[in-house]
Amino acid sequence: SQGLIEFSGLDVTELRGCHVRKTIHTRLVEGKDAVAATLKTLIKQIKRREINLAAIYPLIYEEDNDDENIRSVAEAFNYWNGIFPDRVVAIHGRMPDVEKLAAIELFSKGNADIIVGTTVLEVGLDFPKLDAMMVHNPERLGVATVHQLRGRLARRGGDGHCYLMCPDPIDENRRQLFLTME
Repeated sequence: SQGLIEFSGLDVTELRGCHVRKTIHTRLVEGKDAVAATLKTLIKQIKRREINLAAIYPLIYEEDNDDENIRSVAEAFNYWNGIFPDRVVAIHGRMPDVEKLAAIELFSKGNADIIVGTTVLEVGLDFPKLDAMMVHNPERLGVATVHQLRGRLARRGGDGHCYLMCPDPIDENRRQLFLTME
């Protein structure tokens, strides 16, 4: 590939900026109390229909969970659907394609305010109205994945808000990496 590029065998396009003006505000939320307070704020904003939300979790099913924190799409879907009945959709890699496409369409058309999923939302999906995202346990995903997820926000410009939810303490190296995104 490099040889083709260097000797004009391929056309190359270099992108030096985003196609729209946008700002992604990222906040590292550490500790159970801080996570609970942030959730409370997000719930108020969703109730007032100020935002729509993508909630990203590292696990798909509850049996994969090793503690009392919500860390799976299945648990989170039940949690969010209990607060916002019929306004929540779920998406993960083990779903049939038909179900994934249906969830994407419902959220994209505004028929759902919350999409709960795994990192399947990381690349290739465009949600023009997505303005808020929370990533639970980002330390399990890695900085590159979190950065890709943040890229889903504010695709048509404006402000996007990304909350990195860490109910448990994280090591100082991870903390510094995530703080560079703020």
